Amino acid sequence: MRVAIVGAGALGSVYGARLHRFAACEVSVVARAFAPPNVVRLERVEDGEVLRWEVPARVTTAPADADVILAFVRYEQLGSLPERVAGSSAPVVVMTPMMPADHAALSAALPGRVLTGMPSVVSYVNEAGAVRYWLPQVATTFVEESPGAAAELVKRLTRADIGAKLANDVLTRNVATTVSFIPLAMALDAAGSIDALLHDHALLGLAFHAADEGRELGRAVGKAEAWASTLLRFVGPMTLKVGVGLARSRAPEAVAYVEQHFGRKLHAQNVLMARRIIDLAVERGTPHEALNKLLERLVAAA
Repeated sequence: MRVAIVGAGALGSVYGARLHRFAACEVSVVARAFAPPNVVRLERVEDGEVLRWEVPARVTTAPADADVILAFVRYEQLGSLPERVAGSSAPVVVMTPMMPADHAALSAALPGRVLTGMPSVVSYVNEAGAVRYWLPQVATTFVEESPGAAAELVKRLTRADIGAKLANDVLTRNVATTVSFIPLAMALDAAGSIDALLHDHALLGLAFHAADEGRELGRAVGKAEAWASTLLRFVGPMTLKVGVGLARSRAPEAVAYVEQHFGRKLHAQNVLMARRIIDLAVERGTPHEALNKLLERLVAAA
Protein backbone atom coordinates (compact mmCIF):
# COMPACT_ATOMS: atom_id res chain seq x y z
CA MET A 1 0.00 0.00 0.00
CA ARG A 2 1.34 3.44 -0.93
CA VAL A 3 0.74 6.01 1.81
CA ALA A 4 1.56 9.71 1.57
CA ILE A 5 2.02 11.64 4.81
CA VAL A 6 1.29 15.38 4.80
CA GLY A 7 2.73 16.99 7.91
CA ALA A 8 5.47 14.63 9.09
CA GLY A 9 5.96 16.17 12.53
CA ALA A 10 5.93 14.05 15.68
CA LEU A 11 2.51 12.52 15.03
CA GLY A 12 2.91 11.98 11.29
CA SER A 13 6.34 10.44 11.85
CA VAL A 14 4.93 7.80 14.19
CA TYR A 15 2.23 6.77 11.73
CA GLY A 16 4.63 6.86 8.79
CA ALA A 17 7.43 4.95 10.50
CA ARG A 18 5.21 2.22 11.94
CA LEU A 19 3.28 1.74 8.69
CA HIS A 20 6.59 1.39 6.85
CA ARG A 21 8.32 -0.84 9.40
CA PHE A 22 5.50 -3.14 10.52
CA ALA A 23 2.82 -2.97 7.80
CA ALA A 24 4.88 -3.12 4.60
CA CYS A 25 3.64 0.26 3.37
CA GLU A 26 5.54 2.38 0.89
CA VAL A 27 5.53 5.78 2.59
CA SER A 28 6.19 9.17 1.02
CA VAL A 29 6.37 12.52 2.81
CA VAL A 30 4.86 15.74 1.52
CA ALA A 31 6.83 18.54 3.16
CA ARG A 32 7.73 22.18 2.76
CA ALA A 33 11.28 23.57 2.61
CA PHE A 34 11.77 23.29 6.39
CA ALA A 35 11.71 19.48 6.18
CA PRO A 36 12.45 17.28 9.22
CA PRO A 37 15.75 15.34 9.59
CA ASN A 38 16.58 12.57 7.10
CA VAL A 39 16.63 10.02 9.91
CA VAL A 40 14.13 10.23 12.76
CA ARG A 41 14.59 8.37 16.03
CA LEU A 42 11.30 7.23 17.52
CA GLU A 43 11.10 6.01 21.13
CA ARG A 44 7.99 4.24 22.39
CA VAL A 45 7.49 5.21 26.03
CA GLU A 46 5.60 2.10 27.19
CA ASP A 47 8.28 -0.48 26.33
CA GLY A 48 11.35 1.48 25.28
CA GLU A 49 11.19 0.22 21.68
CA VAL A 50 13.37 2.34 19.37
CA LEU A 51 12.81 2.81 15.65
CA ARG A 52 15.12 4.63 13.28
CA TRP A 53 13.09 5.83 10.32
CA GLU A 54 14.96 6.85 7.22
CA VAL A 55 12.55 9.47 5.93
CA PRO A 56 12.07 9.09 2.17
CA ALA A 57 12.83 11.93 -0.20
CA ARG A 58 10.25 14.65 0.30
CA VAL A 59 7.89 15.85 -2.37
CA THR A 60 6.00 19.12 -2.49
CA THR A 61 2.66 17.55 -3.41
CA ALA A 62 1.19 14.08 -2.93
CA PRO A 63 2.43 11.51 -5.48
CA ALA A 64 0.02 10.56 -8.26
CA ASP A 65 0.33 6.85 -7.38
CA ALA A 66 -0.58 7.23 -3.68
CA ASP A 67 -3.35 4.88 -2.51
CA VAL A 68 -4.24 7.04 0.48
CA ILE A 69 -3.06 10.31 2.01
CA LEU A 70 -2.84 10.91 5.76
CA ALA A 71 -2.92 14.61 6.71
CA PHE A 72 -1.49 15.74 10.05
CA VAL A 73 -1.31 19.48 9.32
CA ARG A 74 -1.91 22.06 12.03
CA TYR A 75 -5.44 23.35 12.35
CA GLU A 76 -4.61 26.78 10.95
CA GLN A 77 -3.01 25.08 7.92
CA LEU A 78 -6.11 23.16 6.81
CA GLY A 79 -6.78 25.75 4.11
CA SER A 80 -3.47 24.87 2.39
CA LEU A 81 -4.20 21.13 2.30
CA PRO A 82 -5.90 21.05 -1.16
CA GLU A 83 -2.79 22.56 -2.74
CA ARG A 84 -0.55 20.01 -1.02
CA VAL A 85 -2.53 17.00 -2.27
CA ALA A 86 -3.27 18.34 -5.75
CA GLY A 87 -0.87 15.90 -7.44
CA SER A 88 -3.01 12.91 -6.49
CA SER A 89 -6.62 11.74 -6.69
CA ALA A 90 -6.30 9.48 -3.64
CA PRO A 91 -8.63 9.79 -0.63
CA VAL A 92 -7.36 12.18 2.05
CA VAL A 93 -7.77 11.05 5.66
CA VAL A 94 -7.65 14.28 7.66
CA MET A 95 -6.28 13.52 11.12
CA THR A 96 -6.39 17.18 12.15
CA PRO A 97 -9.46 17.95 14.32
CA MET A 98 -12.06 19.66 12.14
CA MET A 99 -15.20 21.64 12.85
CA PRO A 100 -18.15 21.06 10.47
CA ALA A 101 -17.32 24.30 8.60
CA ASP A 102 -13.74 23.09 8.02
CA HIS A 103 -15.00 19.75 6.71
CA ALA A 104 -17.44 21.49 4.37
CA ALA A 105 -14.72 23.77 2.97
CA LEU A 106 -12.30 20.89 2.36
CA SER A 107 -15.00 18.71 0.83
CA ALA A 108 -15.85 21.52 -1.60
CA ALA A 109 -12.18 21.90 -2.57
CA LEU A 110 -11.55 18.12 -2.76
CA PRO A 111 -14.89 16.63 -3.86
CA GLY A 112 -15.31 12.99 -2.98
CA ARG A 113 -11.84 12.70 -1.45
CA VAL A 114 -12.11 13.90 2.17
CA LEU A 115 -12.36 11.28 4.92
CA THR A 116 -12.39 12.29 8.58
CA GLY A 117 -9.82 10.64 10.80
CA MET A 118 -9.23 10.70 14.55
CA PRO A 119 -5.74 9.74 15.75
CA SER A 120 -5.01 7.85 18.94
CA VAL A 121 -1.22 8.20 19.10
CA VAL A 122 0.27 10.66 21.61
CA SER A 123 3.67 12.06 20.60
CA TYR A 124 6.13 14.92 20.95
CA VAL A 125 9.73 15.80 20.07
CA ASN A 126 12.05 15.95 23.09
CA GLU A 127 15.05 18.25 23.57
CA ALA A 128 17.36 15.66 21.98
CA GLY A 129 15.28 15.69 18.80
CA ALA A 130 13.82 12.21 19.29
CA VAL A 131 10.10 11.51 18.83
CA ARG A 132 8.72 10.15 22.10
CA TYR A 133 5.31 8.50 21.79
CA TRP A 134 2.61 6.42 23.43
CA LEU A 135 0.12 4.00 21.84
CA PRO A 136 -2.72 4.18 24.42
CA GLN A 137 -4.72 0.98 24.63
CA VAL A 138 -7.84 2.91 25.70
CA ALA A 139 -7.89 4.97 22.50
CA THR A 140 -8.61 4.00 18.90
CA THR A 141 -7.64 5.61 15.60
CA PHE A 142 -10.90 6.07 13.70
CA VAL A 143 -11.17 6.36 9.94
CA GLU A 144 -14.38 7.34 8.19
CA GLU A 145 -16.07 4.36 6.62
CA SER A 146 -15.53 4.28 2.88
CA PRO A 147 -15.01 1.53 0.29
CA GLY A 148 -11.49 0.76 -0.86
CA ALA A 149 -8.43 2.35 0.66
CA ALA A 150 -9.94 3.22 4.06
CA ALA A 151 -10.56 -0.41 4.98
CA GLU A 152 -7.07 -1.43 3.84
CA LEU A 153 -5.53 1.45 5.81
CA VAL A 154 -7.25 0.26 9.00
CA LYS A 155 -5.83 -3.23 8.44
CA ARG A 156 -2.33 -1.83 7.98
CA LEU A 157 -2.61 0.40 11.08
CA THR A 158 -3.73 -2.58 13.16
CA ARG A 159 -0.77 -4.57 11.86
CA ALA A 160 1.45 -1.68 12.98
CA ASP A 161 0.03 -2.01 16.53
CA ILE A 162 -2.01 1.17 16.19
CA GLY A 163 -5.54 0.12 17.13
CA ALA A 164 -7.85 1.32 14.35
CA LYS A 165 -11.48 1.02 13.27
CA LEU A 166 -13.79 2.22 10.54
CA ALA A 167 -16.78 4.28 11.69
CA ASN A 168 -19.48 6.31 10.01
CA ASP A 169 -19.64 9.03 12.68
CA VAL A 170 -16.02 10.09 12.89
CA LEU A 171 -16.66 13.79 12.21
CA THR A 172 -19.35 14.21 14.87
CA ARG A 173 -17.42 12.00 17.30
CA ASN A 174 -14.29 14.11 16.76
CA VAL A 175 -16.14 17.43 17.11
CA ALA A 176 -17.95 16.31 20.27
CA THR A 177 -14.71 15.09 21.85
CA THR A 178 -12.66 18.13 20.85
CA VAL A 179 -15.11 20.77 22.09
CA SER A 180 -15.41 18.91 25.40
CA PHE A 181 -11.76 19.03 26.46
CA ILE A 182 -10.12 21.74 24.34
CA PRO A 183 -11.22 24.63 26.63
CA LEU A 184 -8.85 23.29 29.30
CA ALA A 185 -6.01 23.20 26.76
CA MET A 186 -6.84 26.77 25.72
CA ALA A 187 -6.71 27.88 29.36
CA LEU A 188 -3.27 26.28 29.67
CA ASP A 189 -2.18 28.29 26.64
CA ALA A 190 -3.59 31.51 28.12
CA ALA A 191 -1.85 30.88 31.45
CA GLY A 192 1.50 29.88 29.93
CA SER A 193 2.13 26.83 32.14
CA ILE A 194 0.33 24.26 34.27
CA ASP A 195 1.46 25.86 37.53
CA ALA A 196 0.37 29.31 36.36
CA LEU A 197 -3.05 27.92 35.46
CA LEU A 198 -3.46 26.14 38.80
CA HIS A 199 -2.67 29.40 40.63
CA ASP A 200 -4.95 31.56 38.48
CA HIS A 201 -8.25 30.70 40.14
CA ALA A 202 -10.30 33.00 37.91
CA LEU A 203 -8.89 31.49 34.71
CA LEU A 204 -9.20 27.94 36.04
CA GLY A 205 -12.84 28.49 36.97
CA LEU A 206 -13.50 30.06 33.58
CA ALA A 207 -11.89 27.05 31.89
CA PHE A 208 -14.24 24.63 33.63
CA HIS A 209 -17.27 26.77 32.82
CA ALA A 210 -16.13 26.83 29.18
CA ALA A 211 -15.64 23.05 29.30
CA ASP A 212 -19.22 22.69 30.56
CA GLU A 213 -20.39 24.76 27.58
CA GLY A 214 -18.20 22.64 25.33
CA ARG A 215 -19.76 19.43 26.64
CA GLU A 216 -23.24 20.82 26.04
CA LEU A 217 -22.24 21.77 22.51
CA GLY A 218 -20.69 18.34 22.05
CA ARG A 219 -23.94 16.62 23.02
CA ALA A 220 -25.75 18.77 20.43
CA VAL A 221 -23.35 17.54 17.75
CA GLY A 222 -22.63 13.90 18.53
CA LYS A 223 -21.18 11.49 21.09
CA ALA A 224 -17.79 12.25 22.62
CA GLU A 225 -15.24 9.54 23.25
CA ALA A 226 -15.81 7.81 26.60
CA TRP A 227 -12.43 8.87 27.98
CA ALA A 228 -13.26 12.57 27.50
CA SER A 229 -16.69 12.27 29.11
CA THR A 230 -15.32 10.32 32.07
CA LEU A 231 -12.35 12.64 32.57
CA LEU A 232 -14.41 15.81 32.63
CA ARG A 233 -17.13 14.29 34.79
CA PHE A 234 -14.70 13.77 37.67
CA VAL A 235 -12.20 16.59 37.17
CA GLY A 236 -12.68 19.96 38.84
CA PRO A 237 -10.39 22.77 40.09
CA MET A 238 -9.39 20.89 43.27
CA THR A 239 -9.17 17.39 41.81
CA LEU A 240 -7.10 18.75 38.92
CA LYS A 241 -4.46 19.99 41.36
CA VAL A 242 -4.35 16.60 43.04
CA GLY A 243 -4.22 14.84 39.67
CA VAL A 244 -1.32 16.98 38.43
CA GLY A 245 0.58 16.26 41.64
CA LEU A 246 0.10 12.52 41.26
CA ALA A 247 1.00 12.64 37.57
CA ARG A 248 4.22 14.51 38.29
CA SER A 249 5.31 11.81 40.71
CA ARG A 250 4.20 8.81 38.63
CA ALA A 251 4.33 9.99 34.99
CA PRO A 252 6.33 13.21 34.80
CA GLU A 253 6.90 12.84 31.07
CA ALA A 254 3.15 12.86 30.43
CA VAL A 255 2.86 16.17 32.29
CA ALA A 256 5.75 17.60 30.28
CA TYR A 257 4.00 16.49 27.09
CA VAL A 258 0.74 18.21 28.04
CA GLU A 259 2.55 21.43 28.90
CA GLN A 260 4.56 21.42 25.67
CA HIS A 261 1.84 20.29 23.30
CA PHE A 262 -1.11 22.27 24.61
CA GLY A 263 0.77 25.38 25.63
CA ARG A 264 1.85 28.36 23.56
CA LYS A 265 3.17 26.11 20.77
CA LEU A 266 -0.40 25.79 19.46
CA HIS A 267 -1.50 29.35 20.20
CA ALA A 268 -2.54 30.21 16.63
CA GLN A 269 -4.50 26.95 16.43
CA ASN A 270 -6.17 27.55 19.79
CA VAL A 271 -7.33 31.06 18.89
CA LEU A 272 -8.74 29.99 15.52
CA MET A 273 -10.37 26.88 16.94
CA ALA A 274 -11.95 28.87 19.78
CA ARG A 275 -13.56 31.14 17.20
CA ARG A 276 -14.83 28.18 15.18
CA ILE A 277 -16.25 26.53 18.32
CA ILE A 278 -18.09 29.72 19.27
CA ASP A 279 -19.47 29.97 15.73
CA LEU A 280 -20.74 26.40 16.06
CA ALA A 281 -22.29 27.13 19.47
CA VAL A 282 -24.12 30.11 17.99
CA GLU A 283 -25.32 27.95 15.11
CA ARG A 284 -26.53 25.17 17.44
CA GLY A 285 -28.01 27.57 20.01
CA THR A 286 -25.91 26.40 22.97
CA PRO A 287 -24.39 28.63 25.70
CA HIS A 288 -21.03 30.22 24.89
CA GLU A 289 -20.50 33.09 27.33
CA ALA A 290 -17.57 31.39 29.07
CA LEU A 291 -16.10 30.35 25.71
CA ASN A 292 -16.23 34.01 24.61
CA LYS A 293 -14.40 35.11 27.75
CA LEU A 294 -11.83 32.35 27.34
CA LEU A 295 -11.19 33.52 23.77
CA GLU A 296 -10.60 37.05 25.11
CA ARG A 297 -8.00 35.66 27.55
CA LEU A 298 -6.35 33.71 24.74
CA VAL A 299 -6.08 36.74 22.47
CA ALA A 300 -4.73 38.88 25.32
CA ALA A 301 -2.02 36.27 26.03
CA ALA A 302 -0.51 36.59 22.54
